[in-house]
Amino acid sequence: ANWTKLTHPPLREVIEGPLKMRSMNAPVRMAMRISKTMCLQRVAASRAFSSPSSQSARSYGYSGILDQQSTRRHFIFGANTDVGKTLVSAGLMRASLAEVNDATADADGGRRVHYLKPLQCGGSDDGFVVKYGLPSATTTKPQNMTTTLFSWDSFTSPHVAARIENKPVSDDEVHARFQQFLRERSCDTSTLWIETAGGVLSPSSSSPENVVDGHVDSSMTRWGWIPQSDLYKKYAADASVVLVGDGRLGGISATLSALESLLSRDFTVDGIVLLETEFDNRSALREYVSWNAPAVRKQEDVFSTYESSIISLPTPPPEPEPLFEWYDKPEVKDCLAAFNTHLSKVWKSRHGMA
Repeated sequence: ANWTKLTHPPLREVIEGPLKMRSMNAPVRMAMRISKTMCLQRVAASRAFSSPSSQSARSYGYSGILDQQSTRRHFIFGANTDVGKTLVSAGLMRASLAEVNDATADADGGRRVHYLKPLQCGGSDDGFVVKYGLPSATTTKPQNMTTTLFSWDSFTSPHVAARIENKPVSDDEVHARFQQFLRERSCDTSTLWIETAGGVLSPSSSSPENVVDGHVDSSMTRWGWIPQSDLYKKYAADASVVLVGDGRLGGISATLSALESLLSRDFTVDGIVLLETEFDNRSALREYVSWNAPAVRKQEDVFSTYESSIISLPTPPPEPEPLFEWYDKPEVKDCLAAFNTHLSKVWKSRHGMA
């Protein structure tokens, strides 16, 4: 490590003194090692838990750009990676397109449904949505219904992919492109699905420009990053969340942890979707919210109707088997249609559009 870049005097003194320690006896050397460890911990803690500066607070504050509530907007967060966010996104695209009868709306110059992927690592999630999320009756060209803002080739987290490929993307760049997209689409979009990458607390993209309080700065090159739920926190008042839970063993804890992380950042979670497994996590989650548990008290109006707001879909066939028949199954198609209706009703009620 390049210790010459350190600016913390006590830490530098501890680290630069290994030669002096050779002449000390064992107890003294042990005390010095403990002191070094404690100093490192204090520095890390001060970075992690210090109060945000005014610059940071402004960066994470409400942007005021999403002021057109007629456009229904939903972030699609996952309790973890590989829980089915893109699969659910495609299904919700199909359901919302059917709801607005997009084929007719497009012919009349009406408003459309759109899928947005701000950060993409490896593969093409919008390609999957184009393949499975657009009914054959839709006349809108696929390229006008799906958008990816930033992408990397590496199949890894955005904060790592940015460094591997030397393609840094700062928070400000993400917000600028995100808000530009919203301005351009605000007049012709009725429903917008925004799929995040990984889990609720998965890293966003890293950049040398991400250096304000709140960023993780674990490298000497200062390529900082923040969790994606913090990256999008400034839009929490203007876009509700669909949480794709984890239906696997251990998924109840992961899903509830993700839910609490979102609620603690003032996101509104309008529903939870799981892919079924033999563990039946849906029933456990419904039981949890039916007792008005602390994590969901602030969302009592939504989760009081947990039959509509917490759903599960049958297990999809394994790759590379096509999913067209799976999406057309009544237990998938009808379930997602009812869930989309629930989301629409809650949105309209919340914004005085009912």
